[in-house]
Amino acid sequence: MRPRSNWASATGSPHWPRRGTGARHRRDYGITDAGRAELRRWLTEPGLDLAFRSAALLRVFFLWTLTREEGVDYLEKFAQTNRERLAALESIRDNAEWVGDPVQVCGWLILEYGLRRLQDLGGMGGLGRRAAHRTSVSTALRRWPASA
Repeated sequence: MRPRSNWASATGSPHWPRRGTGARHRRDYGITDAGRAELRRWLTEPGLDLAFRSAALLRVFFLWTLTREEGVDYLEKFAQTNRERLAALESIRDNAEWVGDPVQVCGWLILEYGLRRLQDLGGMGGLGRRAAHRTSVSTALRRWPASA
């Protein structure tokens, strides 16, 4: 990822290396004065863009184009993936050494958001089967083809 304009700089090198150093090829970046000013402007400007975008949930919207079985299968896999992600975030939460510095507090807020979101999405397992038995969607499901 290349930073926009002069908002960030790679530490230790005037050039953008193709790969970082170390076993994980990690690159460290530092924020420039111009970058800090832009960050402050972005964080304090009115008219926040709070839209939540999810390619996975957009796929859920279009499940009607698949067979019933394919839709149920997608929802089951979606729920399983979210349960696995939830377990990973719970492990981070439970094993982190929380010292309360400002950066860590903001990281904790993001972690907590992710945990709550995944707790909700992990419950989507069986949703396709439950939807098939709901009267309010019975008409739509009768139109949903049983096979391709």
